[in-house]
Amino acid sequence: MSQSANKLLAALPPREYQRLRPLLRTLHLPAESALPHCGQTRVYFPGTGLCSIINKMADGSGIEVACIGSEGVVGLHWLAGEAPS
Repeated sequence: MSQSANKLLAALPPREYQRLRPLLRTLHLPAESALPHCGQTRVYFPGTGLCSIINKMADGSGIEVACIGSEGVVGLHWLAGEAPS
């Protein structure tokens, strides 16, 4: 069995994963929920499901600009002080 359902975390050497493990929390959210504090104080490593990045348009509508699953991480751009263009 792998260390994590998230492929980035699962690819870490076991020693590095164990070093991070105390900082990781499992969070179950209903569909279409916002990710709390995403990019401000937290990043998310999806294990199952998908995370959509929604860009708000001038008229208030939204458009999906990215979809991240178990192969990625959500919120890293914002922590680095960058917003996706």
